[in-house]
Amino acid sequence: MAALSVLGLAVVEIWGAVPVGLALGLSPILVWVLTVVGSMAGVGAVAVAGEAVRAWLVRRRGASTTAGHGRLYRVWVRYGVVGWGLVSPLVFAPAMGTAIGIALGAPRRRLIAWMCAGGIVWTSILVIAGDLGLRASHVLSGSGGLFRQAAGPYALCAVCSTSDTGSTPSRTARCTRAGT
Repeated sequence: MAALSVLGLAVVEIWGAVPVGLALGLSPILVWVLTVVGSMAGVGAVAVAGEAVRAWLVRRRGASTTAGHGRLYRVWVRYGVVGWGLVSPLVFAPAMGTAIGIALGAPRRRLIAWMCAGGIVWTSILVIAGDLGLRASHVLSGSGGLFRQAAGPYALCAVCSTSDTGSTPSRTARCTRAGT
């Protein structure tokens, strides 16, 4: 169920899928795979539907309505499909970046390829940063790391509930870090 939650969330937003997957206790590799697959499913769906919507708009209102002169259009002109595909998953959700790219007139296949590359890059960065952050919080919280308090063999870690000896704690053991 946790995996499906991450997959579904990744269709909409990678910035939410990665922390949720890690918080649910999924392995970082599984979180990465689910997030990449989910975000690429969203990109594919938007690319297929977006091309049809763009064609309909062009037929109905003319080509001038799809290409504007705002900030996004200037970024588009300056960096093209490659820049858009690599940067938009960071700024927007991958599916939203795909919709904007198609609206700006990007070739669909090329946009999908670069959106996949950008999604993989940013998902990798987010998973690595999230995993390292969780490991650092585990170390800093007292479970065998830099700020560990030596309180004897019955001191329990508030994070992982193990004693200083590495064994599972007994009911009578007292954890000095958790305040119990």
